[in-house]
Amino acid sequence: MADWRLSQATILLSLVLSLCLGALFQLPMKAVYTDLIAERGYFADEHGQETLNSVQAKTFTPFEGPLFLGNNLRPVWLKLTLAPSANPDWVLMLQPNFVHWAEVWTPQPAGGWQRQTLGSKLAFSSRSVQTLVPAVRIQPFANERMTLYVRVKTPTTPVFVRVISASESAVFDSVLSLVSGAFLGVGFIVMLFSLLVYHHTRDRLWGLDALYNLCGIAILSLQLGIAQRLVFPDAANLANQVMLYGLLLHVFMTAVLHRAIFRLFTLRPWLYGMNTLMLLAFPALVLLAWWGKADIALQLNNLLIFLSACWGILLVIYARHSDRLLLTVFRISYFGLLAYFVWWGIAQVLQAQTGNLSTLYPSLPLSIFSMLMLTLMLLRNTQIKADDAKRIAEEKLAAEQALRDARLRHEETNNFLGMLLHEVKNPLSTIRLSVSNLEQQLAQADASVLARLVRINDSVNGIDDVLERGVEIDSLEQGALSVCPSLVNVSALVADFVHAHAAAARLQLRAPEVIMARVDTDLVQMMLRNLIDNAVKYARENTTIDIVLTQSATQWQVSVRNMVGAIGFPEPDKLFNKYYRSPLAMRRSGLGLGLYWVRGVARHMGGDALYAQDEHWVEFTLWLPN
Repeated sequence: MADWRLSQATILLSLVLSLCLGALFQLPMKAVYTDLIAERGYFADEHGQETLNSVQAKTFTPFEGPLFLGNNLRPVWLKLTLAPSANPDWVLMLQPNFVHWAEVWTPQPAGGWQRQTLGSKLAFSSRSVQTLVPAVRIQPFANERMTLYVRVKTPTTPVFVRVISASESAVFDSVLSLVSGAFLGVGFIVMLFSLLVYHHTRDRLWGLDALYNLCGIAILSLQLGIAQRLVFPDAANLANQVMLYGLLLHVFMTAVLHRAIFRLFTLRPWLYGMNTLMLLAFPALVLLAWWGKADIALQLNNLLIFLSACWGILLVIYARHSDRLLLTVFRISYFGLLAYFVWWGIAQVLQAQTGNLSTLYPSLPLSIFSMLMLTLMLLRNTQIKADDAKRIAEEKLAAEQALRDARLRHEETNNFLGMLLHEVKNPLSTIRLSVSNLEQQLAQADASVLARLVRINDSVNGIDDVLERGVEIDSLEQGALSVCPSLVNVSALVADFVHAHAAAARLQLRAPEVIMARVDTDLVQMMLRNLIDNAVKYARENTTIDIVLTQSATQWQVSVRNMVGAIGFPEPDKLFNKYYRSPLAMRRSGLGLGLYWVRGVARHMGGDALYAQDEHWVEFTLWLPN
């Protein structure tokens, strides 16, 4: 709960910071200056053939705020009527800062026109007024209105023009420089933070975010004119070319980064469609720009941005994540981007005239908002990964401790079993020896007495067998079973075991002379003992037990087949279960561990133990790889 509240506070702080920076940037944009322009009008030169003399006869459309005519290279003529002023110190400013090219024709008192050029195509050092905003000096008439004309050619509209005093222009430039520096500073800090986190975590998302932020900072510095002023003041048109490809690259980087962000959420494949379209469009847009079709490239670029923002509502609806905070940040981000782009697209894409000066620099609040929201999402994702890594580490430590405890218990069990075997086997050996001596001494005794001695001996052997099985099962389940294979003749191994068995007279072996395989002879003999002992114990008395040994290209197998005895058929689905014994077999000694152990060892060695039956017979098959 504390983490959730802290994260909520972080989201709120980021939103407030974005709003504050946006409001800060509005200070120079919306500051009240004495604007000498009394009337504004525009004429779209569709064919680019109008001259100063011909355009004066055209009808101009009045406008007030920024002028939106879409992204194109068709010239736009502005007709500005200035109020009279005795103050000769005035400046005509064109915004935004990246207006490419403009020519200003000012009438002279003695007749004729004065032509001045401004815009980002000119080297910054050659500007007559060296401010971030392209500007030229204007001297209005003192006693009458003056009409001047401005021909603007730029692929990046809107266009906004004001005529203010030189002193106010200096103040405007200072405030704009200060605010622009604040924007770039915040962006640089966020970019540096992403880079440091990437260096520490090597998380690809942070690396992409750092590149995305770096690209955004570069574009902002170009749009605001800071790069022209500080980096290449003597280069003409270089900033425009760099910014053109930078804008296209920034949209591409946005698509790449957002595609990586989308993978954090459960999104259906078709929801990546718009993102994929933006990635595929990038080479085409670059080629258009390279072939001199910058206006078309920017038109398509802006259209893709607008469509992507509208598409984002689907992402918000279908996004799913187990972490509520990360999902909340994602939805706030895309709802915010959607609202912003719709607001921006109304003027920029749909060419609707508006008086909102914020649309002059739409990238600024967008870039800061995107930076902060993406950083929040990545921080939360990194925190989730860190929590998962911590949980896994704790589970690993707990598992290691549990393993150590299990090993300790196993050692204690082994010690106990070893002691138990030692303490029990000695008396059993004494009993067995005594029974053998009594059998010899009472060789001529009554048959009932000899039968009792046989039962005593069988009971001793049963107890001994139970103890041995317990040790074997413990080794198997504790993972202490050691397999030491060697290449042997399995046929000879099985034949020797069968011939040495106490019930050899009942065992009938069919096997080829040679079956070579890599086996652990001790384990194989123990598995054979379990299968054959079971057959001898539960088969019909005095019947033959068939043992068949065969081999294929990949495995060998031994089958033990006997007729069903008095206890009947076992339950096939429980036969290999631990401690399973047929109800009718309860009067015989045993723990129900033999078949469980045989199958466990066989599977441990890459084989298996199987069971089959027919009307009168049961058959157990052990197979192992060659």
